[in-house]
Amino acid sequence: MGSDGVLAHWNGVEWSTYDNTTLGHEGITGLDMLTSSAGWAGSTLGNVLRYDGQQWAFENSDVYTATLYSISVLNPSVGWAGGESGIFAHYDGATWQQVMPGDIITSTIWGLDLVSPTDGWAVTGTLDQGGRIGRLLRYEGTTWHQFSTTGQVLYDVDMLNSNYGWAVGAYGTLLQWDGTVWTAASSPSSNTMLDVHVLSTTDAWAVGEGNSGAILYYEEGTGPTPTLTLTDTPTSSPTATPTPIPTATPCTISFSDVLPGSTFYPYIRCLTCLGIVTGYPNNTFRPEIDVTRGQLAKIVSNSADWNDVIPDNQQSFEDVQAGSTFWLFIERMFLHGAIQGYPCGGPGEPCGPGNLPYYRPGNTASRGQICKIVVLSAGLPINTVGGPHFGDVPTGATFYEYIETLYNTGAIQGYSDGNFRPSNNASRGQTSKIVSLTFFPSCLTP
Repeated sequence: MGSDGVLAHWNGVEWSTYDNTTLGHEGITGLDMLTSSAGWAGSTLGNVLRYDGQQWAFENSDVYTATLYSISVLNPSVGWAGGESGIFAHYDGATWQQVMPGDIITSTIWGLDLVSPTDGWAVTGTLDQGGRIGRLLRYEGTTWHQFSTTGQVLYDVDMLNSNYGWAVGAYGTLLQWDGTVWTAASSPSSNTMLDVHVLSTTDAWAVGEGNSGAILYYEEGTGPTPTLTLTDTPTSSPTATPTPIPTATPCTISFSDVLPGSTFYPYIRCLTCLGIVTGYPNNTFRPEIDVTRGQLAKIVSNSADWNDVIPDNQQSFEDVQAGSTFWLFIERMFLHGAIQGYPCGGPGEPCGPGNLPYYRPGNTASRGQICKIVVLSAGLPINTVGGPHFGDVPTGATFYEYIETLYNTGAIQGYSDGNFRPSNNASRGQTSKIVSLTFFPSCLTP
């Protein structure tokens, strides 16, 4: 995106300029893609554009005169945008409408990111009373209000979940959110940082200004202090030649039964390129077959980035012996409270010496069970706002809270008849989609 209405499209191999002759010459200043066929962008004239998988077109909105610099869409019916003079616009699935914040904010909203329909952050900054003032604004379901201030203008914020995120700004400003407070982190660069993207609690990137640009990479170090690395150091010499940044080799998948354009292709590709799923030896993924509880444990445990060391002789379930195929992942899930299993003593499940429960790793997993396990593993706060959203999942149903939570994060949508079918078995393709959208909602792979 850029000035004069420029839009560029990535097809998995190369970037190409999008034909935007119908959009005029409005500068594109903020963009958010929900899926490969659903995206929104803000413009310098305050308009909102929507992408439907084929083309960009103007979205229904109030008439604005100020630039919209930031936009975040959580699901097809929840979105926010921010821009000049403290303008906020709310999306309800049909139109964008200007909303006044709870506090009087007159500075530009440079960055905005939603965690859920009732949790979001925005950053701003200006020269105020002779000094630089950066503000962190929070949305908690009713209105935007000032949460805290800092001594530098802030330009972007990206939240992994309600308990983790980063904000960046002028002179290398880096702030980390731990669920309670924002804390300044030591920066290896004094360049103004303009954009940040968080992939996990141990993997984040930030980019900024400089004679050759500044790129920061965050990773969890081996010691007690996380490390921030300047991967492309800017130079002050006007004659210096910037060090070229090598282009990453595009990640391709070669499953014979998961072709580009197929229903679950982007989600399976995401998990494959991140090393979370591998498929079968005959080069198939089998997206249509039911996922087993053992496979589910591996997929979710790896997505949650759990690397706990489990004693070689530990056994928490009667039917999951130490060293068996999914033992390690099931133990990690149990350790983090994401699974409990079934009490022993039922038909075909006699109690052993320790009365251990059964996990049934070879059994299929229902759509409702998967929602519960994914929500617990991702540490998502329960969110039933607007529920019930499905005719067959009424308030008080077994998996109601977990299904509603994932709906409100945009990870599930259900079927066209208005039902979710929580008792149906989930396929490997469906599981990949739910896990990908929950843990990696903005999955960016080379």
